[in-house]
Amino acid sequence: AIDPKVINERFTPAATRTLHGPYLRQFETAFDLFLMQNPSLIPGNADTIDALRRRLLEVCEEKAMVEIELRGQLEAIEESKRAMERELTERLRVATREKAERRVELERA
Repeated sequence: AIDPKVINERFTPAATRTLHGPYLRQFETAFDLFLMQNPSLIPGNADTIDALRRRLLEVCEEKAMVEIELRGQLEAIEESKRAMERELTERLRVATREKAERRVELERA
């Protein structure tokens, strides 16, 4: 587990607001694993690694924000669909009742 202090030092304030702690810890673990598995990619400058970490996290933040927006749109569409289904069900019920009433009137005639 990563100390919250480390998270605050390594990640931007926007990231810590946007992304949850467990996600940030998972990101940090994956980033460290990536660096360990690819030692040739590790530059000699720690600032470069931090810049890479920040940029990757910014991309993750952007994707998270887009996902949140898309989830909101999906929820709105699903609610609209449910409302239409309720309306169509009601219209079908009314049409069925009217058809039954007309059938009874025709049988009486």
